Amino acid sequence: MTLYPLRDYQAEDLAHLGTKPEVQILNPMGMGKTREAVERDRLIRAGATGQTLVVCPDSARRGWLAHFTDYQPGLRVAVFDNTIRDAFMRAFGNAAIDVLIVPWQTLRLPPRNPQSRQSWAQSTFYPIVTDKRLNFLHVIADEAHRIKTMKAQQTRVLKKIQTAYKTAITGTPMANYPWDWWSMLNWLKPKEFRSFWAFYEKYVNYYTQFAGAQQFKVPLGPKNAAELWGSVQDFTAVQPIERLGLREPVYQQIKVDLTPTQRRIYSEMNEDMVAWLGELRDQPLSASVVISRLQRLQQFAIGNAHVEYSEHRHKASCNEHCQKVVDETVILQDPSSKIDAVMELIEDNFDEQFVVYSQFRRACELLAARLAARRIEAGLYYGGVAQRERDEIVERFSLGKLRVFAATIGAGGEAIDGLQNHCNRIVFIDRAWTPSANDQAEGRVYRQGQSRPVQIIDIVAVNTIDKGRLERIDLKRQWIEQMLGAA
Repeated sequence: MTLYPLRDYQAEDLAHLGTKPEVQILNPMGMGKTREAVERDRLIRAGATGQTLVVCPDSARRGWLAHFTDYQPGLRVAVFDNTIRDAFMRAFGNAAIDVLIVPWQTLRLPPRNPQSRQSWAQSTFYPIVTDKRLNFLHVIADEAHRIKTMKAQQTRVLKKIQTAYKTAITGTPMANYPWDWWSMLNWLKPKEFRSFWAFYEKYVNYYTQFAGAQQFKVPLGPKNAAELWGSVQDFTAVQPIERLGLREPVYQQIKVDLTPTQRRIYSEMNEDMVAWLGELRDQPLSASVVISRLQRLQQFAIGNAHVEYSEHRHKASCNEHCQKVVDETVILQDPSSKIDAVMELIEDNFDEQFVVYSQFRRACELLAARLAARRIEAGLYYGGVAQRERDEIVERFSLGKLRVFAATIGAGGEAIDGLQNHCNRIVFIDRAWTPSANDQAEGRVYRQGQSRPVQIIDIVAVNTIDKGRLERIDLKRQWIEQMLGAA
């Protein structure tokens, strides 16, 4: 790794945060938050001893190791994966190890086994969250927005770990809505941000909707943003991306018409969706159910799609009868107007690299098959690819040995560095419903080290869900900017 001195804004952040017990660094992607966190750790260690725990995305472990090796070369650093929790526990409290780096999955304790009647409380990892004598000096939560789900196991475990200092770093503290920020603030300052519903009432503008005997809060956006910022600014660092000196990215939409085959299938699916909503108009629908249906429409806008059904037996516990479960799988095939447009971009710019994103693995696979047929070198990056192979794909692309990096937004949109070395073009076949996920994906190329103007292209299918989806994403982004804009 090339050693970089602190940039002016990083020095300003560290001067502002100092060695306060709990801080959050919210600078946009690519502004060197990891570098700031390692430097903050060095400042903390100047007056104390103990172990630092870094919890980070699996793909970021090597980057954290490199930063500690380069910027705190005297420290002894151990990196663990999710499969060696026992080794991690042996290292915890070991005076020969200063820094422990683990992926978020490590905090997801084993589920209860109904046959053996064992629970996660009997895991070797359990003492770390219960024994108050087991303390870290410093806990760094990388991509701390991952604890926004209050009841998730990794959220609960992180909040139980004892530590003298906490550092939360993320470029997207709110994934979708203003209240997404609460869980991270609750980890940092549990006394000041004790109640979720008190936070909701104070900082979220909403109206109440009734469905039968049930009532729901429907958000309209944030409120009292300046007051919220006043309560967090003392322990928060946030800088505009302009401090990097990068030019604003150029956004472009390429509109395509569905092929007749695609249009027929898409229309049938859309009619089924409308009918389904009509049948359930008087019933409360969870957001996850609605979004899953809308995502299905997004898939049908990508290619010639059809749904395959498979049945299997599922036993919820040893005391229950087997239940029949039907799985649905969307298969994407040619023709695809969107993939045609992506291929045209890549072939017309034969000396350029491209990063191409989709929510869906099968869309990436469809593109990869087209690229292979044209003998265009590409890397396919999604959740099912082994971490070692993922690292190799990133390295080859960052060295200019691959022309296309085709990835799902979920897997390839976070905690990856190096894509910006030779590439300044990003193409979205479709976008995630969560603005922060899209921003994270853009941040893989629009970041420190980028030397050219970045072009971000959306492939939009005319007269499909694409238009409404982009409008909804923009509205959520406006809410998030309003919450942080008071800074």
